[in-house]
Amino acid sequence: MTLKKKFLLLGICEFLLLITAAFYMAFAFHSVEKWRIYKKEALEIEKNIRNLTILAFEYSATKTKSSINRWFLLYDEFDQSELLLLKDPNPEYALRKFKDQMPILKNLFEQIITYRITPTKDSQDYLTHLTVMFLNLSQDMSNNAQSYVYLMIDRVDILQSRIVITVIFITIALLCLSIGTYYYINKSIFKPLFELVALSREVGKGHLEHRSSIKREDELGVLVNSFNQMLDDINQQIEKEEEIQKQLLNTMDGLQKSNSDLEQFAYVASHDLQEPLRKILNFTELFSKKFVDIEDEKAKRYIYYITDGAMRMQNLIRDLLSYSRIMNNQIELEIVDMNEVLTAALTQLDVKIKESKTRIVKKDLPMVLGMASMLTQLYQNLIGNAMKFQAPDRKPVIEVGYTEEADQYTFYVKDNGIGISKEYQEKIFIIFQRLHGKSEYDGNGLGLAICTKIANRHKGQLWVESTVGEGSTFYFNIPVHH
Repeated sequence: MTLKKKFLLLGICEFLLLITAAFYMAFAFHSVEKWRIYKKEALEIEKNIRNLTILAFEYSATKTKSSINRWFLLYDEFDQSELLLLKDPNPEYALRKFKDQMPILKNLFEQIITYRITPTKDSQDYLTHLTVMFLNLSQDMSNNAQSYVYLMIDRVDILQSRIVITVIFITIALLCLSIGTYYYINKSIFKPLFELVALSREVGKGHLEHRSSIKREDELGVLVNSFNQMLDDINQQIEKEEEIQKQLLNTMDGLQKSNSDLEQFAYVASHDLQEPLRKILNFTELFSKKFVDIEDEKAKRYIYYITDGAMRMQNLIRDLLSYSRIMNNQIELEIVDMNEVLTAALTQLDVKIKESKTRIVKKDLPMVLGMASMLTQLYQNLIGNAMKFQAPDRKPVIEVGYTEEADQYTFYVKDNGIGISKEYQEKIFIIFQRLHGKSEYDGNGLGLAICTKIANRHKGQLWVESTVGEGSTFYFNIPVHH
């Protein structure tokens, strides 16, 4: 049986007990009140009988008509009274006998009056006999009224005792029912719930191997089964996640090894490629000097193609080496003055700044924890790009500064160049990605990729905000060193 049905049955039992007790108490109080009224009316009847007897004695003594009138007046009032006692549909024996004696009493009194008014020689003995019968009857009626009074008193006392006993019984029954309900709830609900709470705390500490041993067929059993099923599901999920984590770690180890191998290969390949490139450039230069007077334009164009291609390849290899060194070298962090870093970068770009007539607006920069050579290359690439992608219709102006937040510095390089379209503002940071052809702007697509890696190695990020035709602002952040 479910808990809901058990508590419903318990509630019905308590309700029926209370309703039965309420009806019994109502009936008992009604009966007590009725019997109290009956007792009061029986006393009144006894009083009237006594008065009728007194008036009969008065008539015997005085033989006055007023005594007769008062006797019959009292009798009629008594006979016509609206006493509930006299209207009881199921009267007691004493009351039934009393009702039967009333007409006899009246008849005896009428005969006494008759023989008193018209006495005869033989009537005196009969009158005495009537008088004795009247007195005996009135005494008997008075005794019946008194016995009825005593009967009502006994009934009221007995019923009151029963009421008290009933109240005590109901109180004890409700108390026992409450105690039984408490022990049942404590055993069937609270105790299992406390066990489940304790088990939940153990599970919360990470002991997922625990299970509840409660076996029930009610709602609490459903809850326990659901709890155990939840733990099983959690364990299965954890096992799956551990397996996935293991696979992920293996994959990451493989990727890390692969990346390490690729970076090492790029470094070695780039380093080894420089030697044949230098030879190509050297022999091309010697060939140009030896045949300086050559007039074949096609030959000159071929020599230019060879020299230009070799130089671009050399620049690409140099940038690849830089990219590889940034990825592989350990960073030795130290306190760096960003003003000195910016000055070093501007010194490297001094010729280009003068040739492009670029105006540099720089603000005072803070001290950070970083690697000066990498940060110098970062500024050099960003400022170099700002000069490279200048607008043809205005003089280039580059602003370098920073903003400070709670836990980091955000540095920026702002220009008034050609700007970058929204759709390309993430693509430009990917290695070898170019937005323009080599005939428009030189470069190999590694500059911003190198800048991104430098920012990442300093626990920061690099991003851009730009509007086409108005210019771009490149940002990178570095944590504040306390």
